Parts: sequence; C-alpha cells; structure tokens
Amino acid sequence: MKHLTLTFVLLAHTILAKELPIAAPRPGPDHGLRQAADLYRHGWKDSARALAKPLADKGDKDAWFLLGLLLEEATPARLSRAQAMDLAYRTAAAAGNAEARLRLIVVRIASSADENVRKAGIRELEDIAGKGDPSALRILGEISLRGLVDEKPDNMKAREFWRRAAEHGDSSSLLLLAKLAEGAIASDLKPDPSSALQWYRKAADAGDTTAALRLGELLAAGDADEGKRWIEKALAAGAVEGHSILGDLQAAKDPQAARLRYQKGVEAGDTHSMVKLAAILLRNDTERAEGIRLLERSAALENADAAACLAGIYLKDQPVKAYPYLIEAAANGILQAQADLASLYLEGRLGKPDPQAAVAWLTEAMKSGNADLQYQLGTLHEQGIGTPVNYANAGTLYTMAGNKGNTAALARIAYMADKGLGTKMDQIQAWAYASLAIERGDKNANDLLAGLDKKLDDTAKAQARTVLAKLRTETSPGVRN
Repeated sequence: MKHLTLTFVLLAHTILAKELPIAAPRPGPDHGLRQAADLYRHGWKDSARALAKPLADKGDKDAWFLLGLLLEEATPARLSRAQAMDLAYRTAAAAGNAEARLRLIVVRIASSADENVRKAGIRELEDIAGKGDPSALRILGEISLRGLVDEKPDNMKAREFWRRAAEHGDSSSLLLLAKLAEGAIASDLKPDPSSALQWYRKAADAGDTTAALRLGELLAAGDADEGKRWIEKALAAGAVEGHSILGDLQAAKDPQAARLRYQKGVEAGDTHSMVKLAAILLRNDTERAEGIRLLERSAALENADAAACLAGIYLKDQPVKAYPYLIEAAANGILQAQADLASLYLEGRLGKPDPQAAVAWLTEAMKSGNADLQYQLGTLHEQGIGTPVNYANAGTLYTMAGNKGNTAALARIAYMADKGLGTKMDQIQAWAYASLAIERGDKNANDLLAGLDKKLDDTAKAQARTVLAKLRTETSPGVRN
C-alpha cells in the first residue's frame, strides 16, 4: 500500500486544481478532439485521456494541451507528475498551443523549491498579463487562489485578475468569478448570491453551459419558468446533466415526472441521472439489481457519487469489492468515503492493517471540519498509531474537535493538561475541561475530575470555575462521542 500512501499526501496539492474550471480546448465541430474535450469538461477524464492520446501521438497540439490539463489534475508522485506535465505542455507549445506555454510557467512555479525560480516565473506571467493576455490574467488568478503568488491564498487578488481577464474576453474567467462569488472555490470568502447570479448570467450569455445550468438551478428557486429555460438551453447545447437538475426540480411535487426525466438523462448518457434513478430503484427489492447496474455504469464513467454509493452497498459484507469504489470516491473528495477508507486500513479489513494510510486519509477527511474525524485523528497522534507520537498535534486536533462540541475530545484535553502532554501541566485547565466534558455527557472524565478535586485548593477551584464558564460560551454544546 506504500504507493497509495504517497498519493494521499499529494491530494491537498491537487484539490484546488480539480475545483477550478480550467478552460479546456474548444475545437471546431469537425475537429477530432471535440469529443475528448467535451468528456474532459464533463468530468470523464479517463475517457478523455483515451481519446486524446492517439491524437497527441499524431502531433495534435490541442490534444497535447488536454493531456497536460489531465496531468495537472492527476495525483502521481510529485516529480514524475511535474515531468509528465512539462512534456505534455512543452509538446503542445511547440506545436503552437498558446496557453500551453503559460501552463509550463505554472509547472515551474509550483514544482520548484528555488524561490528565485518561482519569483521569475510569476514575473514572466505578470509581464505577459500586462500586455492584456486574458489567459495569463486568468492563470495568475488561479495561482493566487492556490497560494503560489504570495505566502497564502489571496481571494481578492484572484478576483481582480479574473475580472481583468473577463474584460479582455476570457469567458472561463466569468465562470470563475461566479463560483468565487457563490463561495464554491473559496470557503473563507463570504458568499455574494446577487453577484454570483450576475456573473453566471454573463458566462451563460457567453455560451458556457456549466454556467447556464447553475444559473437555471439558482433562478428556479424564485422563478421556476426562467430557471427551466436556462437549463433547457444548456441541454440543447449538449449539457446532458441538465436532465438530472430538471428531475431534481420536479422531485418534490411530481416524483413520477422526476423519474421519467432521470430516465431521459440515462438515455442521454448523463451519469448524474443514473445515480438519481438508481436511488429510486434501490428502494424497491424488485428493481434493486437494475439500480446497482446503473450505479456500476455511472461509476465506470467516473461519477464519484456512484462510486460512493456502490462502496456503501458493499462495505459491510464485501470490503474488498467496496475498495476500488472507495478509492475513486475518496480521491474525489467525498468525505464519507475518505472516513470509511481510513477505517478499512486501520482495522485491516483488506488483509492487514495499514495505519499510515489510515492517518493519511483521516488527515484529508478532517479538513472538512468534521469534529468526530478530528477526534479520531487526534487519538492516532496521541497513541502513535500510523504516525510518531505527537502530543502537540493531538492536542490541536482535540481542541478543534472540542470547540465543535465533541465531548470525548474535551475529556482528552483535560487528561493531557493534567499530565502535561504536549503542553505545560495545567490542572486548572484540566479541571475545567473535565467538568465541561461531564456536563455534556462524557462520564469517562469522572475519575479524572475526582482526582483533580483532591489536588486543587479552593482558590485554584475558583479559578477553574472561571475558566469553565468561559469554555461554556466558546464551545458548541455537542453530543457525546
């Protein structure tokens, strides 16, 4: 499993690239790459790669560029990934693809450990952007959001670059601005629904079907007819996932109409409709087998939700069969799959335990902010399972979980404060955390609190009660783990 573990470490490096709708090549209607580009834009990356590779071998510059984009979203070892991207983009640039040259600069910025090389690459992009190149402006926005320009991600700088790119005619930047305003690609930025709608409308007017679908979905909440018009417009332009969105809009009022719409989507090859129709079929024992077949078909077309559903079906009794689906879903950021995969590795249900892989997946999963996962990862750091013992990391994770109301984490913070593990010994803090854990339902801290009661004098207990009162206001009520 060691080769997989290395992959897990690199997931954080590529997750943003998966979220950013980078502009795929848009060949004309008679171009042999059209189908591959459409597959890429709809998320069917393996299929896109299979179609693009033979064209690239024949010297097609846009095919080489598409292969570069696919590599940019892949997760092999960092060095080989950078080298492969360099080859693909360099070949595309030599054949005349203008944006490939810019992507080569990004590869250099992202992969070099030399700060001077990185700064030179950024200056080169800025010089090109200064001449009004919309692709360079868009790419500067992307790397600003990834934290490659400054020491940390800069949402405002990204927005300004994309605004300038849009002014120079870059339609992909319109979609990026819409997603940024909606909060879809920067969770720390306050959503601006009104601005998001405006940008989605501009992108949709420019012919972006992804924008048209999202615009229709958002508008349907207030004006069903207008929302439907935009979705149907995108459908007419070939965006088959519009079927699943229309089905969702019908589901509450007319389940049968929704089912028929999902069926149309299945017939059109929409993987989202396959998942939605499968969910309906799985409720009925007589249709269950057909539901599973639909999920398998959708998963084969790289739909991560379908993979997650299949993993859930097989996990309890057939973990080995569930495993490839878990990998697919987890690699695409589905939280439950990441947590389940960590459990499989930790429990050794795939043959023998692989605690290092469990730690890697829990580390990825806990970034969602899930308190239970943060607590679980904290216990592994505290006990040295799959990672060296690190009380400081454990304490940080317990604090994150405890602040969200995980009572078991509160009890562990109390224990570590009492023993001075990862922090200085502080029995006043320990008393306060143990008391809070007990108040919120974790009786495992009873013995610890009883011992602390004997150690603290009245003055110290008064101080501890003050700390406890503050903790009550700073932590969520939570539920016992």
